[in-house]
Amino acid sequence: MTKTLRTVKNGDKEKLKAIRFVQDSIPLEEFSEDGIFLIQSGKKYHNKYSAVYQLKDISYLSLSDEMQRQIFLAWSAVLNVLDPGATSKISVIKHKIGTATLEKFKTHNDNPQYQELQKEYNKIIVQKALQGNGMIQEVYLTVSVNKKDRDAARAFFLRTTSTLQTQLLKLGSGCTQLTGKERLELLHDIYCGDKENEAEFDLKQALKTGSSAKNYIAPESMEFETDYFKMGSMYGRALVMHSYPTYLKDSTVSDICEINRRLIWSMDIIPVPTDEAVNEAEKRATSVEANISKWFQKQYNNKNYAMEPPYDLKQQREQAQEYLTDLTERDQHLMYAVITLVHFADSKQQLDDDTDSIMATARTARCKFNVLRWQQLDGLNTALPLGVRRVEDIMTLTTEGVAGFMPFKSMEMQEENGFCYGQNQISKNLIMIDPKSKQSDNCVVLGIPGSGKSMFMKWVILNKILATANDQHEIIIIDPEREYAPLVKALGGSVVYFSTNSKTHINAMDVSSGYNASDNPITTKAEFMLSLCEHLMYPSVLGPKQKSLIDRCTELVLRDYVKNGCTGTAPTLMDFYEAMKQQPEQEAKDIALSIEIYAKGSLSTFAKQTNIDISNRIICFDIHELGDSLMSIGMLVLFDHIQNRMIQNRAKGTTTSIINDEFYLMFQRQYTSEFFYKMWKRGRKYGADYCGITQNVEDLLRSPDGRSIVSTSELIIMLNQAPIDRDQLADLLDISENQQEYITNAKPGSGLLKAGGVMIPFENDIPRDSKIYQLLTTKPGEAIYDSGE
Repeated sequence: MTKTLRTVKNGDKEKLKAIRFVQDSIPLEEFSEDGIFLIQSGKKYHNKYSAVYQLKDISYLSLSDEMQRQIFLAWSAVLNVLDPGATSKISVIKHKIGTATLEKFKTHNDNPQYQELQKEYNKIIVQKALQGNGMIQEVYLTVSVNKKDRDAARAFFLRTTSTLQTQLLKLGSGCTQLTGKERLELLHDIYCGDKENEAEFDLKQALKTGSSAKNYIAPESMEFETDYFKMGSMYGRALVMHSYPTYLKDSTVSDICEINRRLIWSMDIIPVPTDEAVNEAEKRATSVEANISKWFQKQYNNKNYAMEPPYDLKQQREQAQEYLTDLTERDQHLMYAVITLVHFADSKQQLDDDTDSIMATARTARCKFNVLRWQQLDGLNTALPLGVRRVEDIMTLTTEGVAGFMPFKSMEMQEENGFCYGQNQISKNLIMIDPKSKQSDNCVVLGIPGSGKSMFMKWVILNKILATANDQHEIIIIDPEREYAPLVKALGGSVVYFSTNSKTHINAMDVSSGYNASDNPITTKAEFMLSLCEHLMYPSVLGPKQKSLIDRCTELVLRDYVKNGCTGTAPTLMDFYEAMKQQPEQEAKDIALSIEIYAKGSLSTFAKQTNIDISNRIICFDIHELGDSLMSIGMLVLFDHIQNRMIQNRAKGTTTSIINDEFYLMFQRQYTSEFFYKMWKRGRKYGADYCGITQNVEDLLRSPDGRSIVSTSELIIMLNQAPIDRDQLADLLDISENQQEYITNAKPGSGLLKAGGVMIPFENDIPRDSKIYQLLTTKPGEAIYDSGE
């Protein structure tokens, strides 16, 4: 036994005391707001304090073999920085989704117009959340240390937090230290079985009055039998791992915890200082060599001159040498470990069946669990995220051996105030994302025809409308395929139809009174006019002379209007055309002739005064009937119009979401691409977010601006992809081969979601018998048809 293990065992010795009340079974002496709890007081070994960290899960199981190897090494590095003067406990805790959590997933909009859809939406959300028995799996790390007093413990945990955060970031994870209130809520959830409708515990008040937190977290009753226990109406059983194989599958922990029951899998880790571990290894190697020498001497005395020792001694020598090499050359640390598992059930029969199932799963990984007989309370307290250890089935492992029990499974994304982006394909948990929590809140949706792009986007639109108030969020849609009108109308929104002969017009020369207030509005408008003229004059290319003329005429037309505060009658494209005609240069005559059809001819839809005044929070611009000659021009003019509205909304504190289907069209011309790219980047400045949707991924990535938008977007939705598009995206976004499977022959509405640096396989099935499905689907024969004006 090493000095470290002897010290830890002495420090873990429990004071014998009579258990008269349920609270006496809980190893907790003092609690505090900062989450540092006193779990055992003493004199010789000071006082034992503990803190709990929630670890951010990572999508380990969906990564490539190489990425898994890198994560394994990074996780090993985390284990190596665990302080040898402390003990650590890694816990995988699986619990049910409570009613309070479900309420957070629901929307609560008071608008009477939305109530029918909201009721159905919330029903779908609850069904999704409870899929797979509504279980949530979380990973925690409990660190406990013996210190003289709370100040010394607080200083220790401050250093520990910093070290853990630094190391966990390297493997794409992270950690958050639980506050006192959060720790008590976690314990209450375990002890009381997700009970709802109980009075919320007031930690500050309890500290003032001196009342015990145990009264809040304790169950109604606790009964411990030989091989199981009962907490309130729940049955539970504590198991301990007795043996494990030399080579362990890294999915072992996930496989064992796959059962749809509440459970706690915990691994207590006692790190040993390197010098002490090396000394122990050298003693072991010396002992093996001594045994071999004795064997040779015995053979010599018997006149048996064999040259090789027996197989078992050779194996011991190899293992001892390999063990010493691990410690001295391969950065392996010696660690003692105890693995316990506590699972819960609603009946004794269910408990017995679950125990058999867990043990059978463990046997497939060549691991053996034993039921802790007459030690059920000790097993429970050891498994709990408190920081005590009451079970002595200690295993000796190296860093790699501990890391082999990989606790990570799949990355979850359930951000506060998030919108629902479907379900995690692996865990079936809801994906809730708040775009504003990202560095960029813009979004890109990519997929082949029929992959479910517009249906997915309409689901997000519905969520945003139901989850926010009228003055909080506006949504503007550019719809070239006439797919969004049924949903927009059902939500009370306005659909504006454009065509070459429609009576609806937007003036391409409009300037808002607050137009890009930080810049010169004429300069910004000139940038737009360059983009517009580039389209109007295509296939002619704008040279330096043409650019100067466009800039000159833009200023001539807008100068007085802007000077008067953008009041009165705004200039139109017709005024711009007339100004261009009056310029002496021949190039001006050429420009005027090129844009004449758009200024006063048959394609003059955007050369007339704006005659729409929409105050609705949901606006859909239907450009389906503009035709090929005006489609991209229409998008460009609409984006300029939208920019004006964005500025107005910013002044009101209203978020503007802009959805642009087939936005790859914006990257087919140089100046248009530059104009759109600037708008995309400056959206956040105006409290706006853009979502670009396209099936033409190859065309989009061919443009440097389009490629930059995809590579820098924090939120990317990838549905089923064509092989060439999939390869390009994999190269651009570093998507592993395993992850590419989720965008290969994927069913409609499912794929891969990139949120920041995280990749999550997702799905988003909507019940076909719901009204929401009818409003969202574009499938022929099921979609609601909109005939236009």
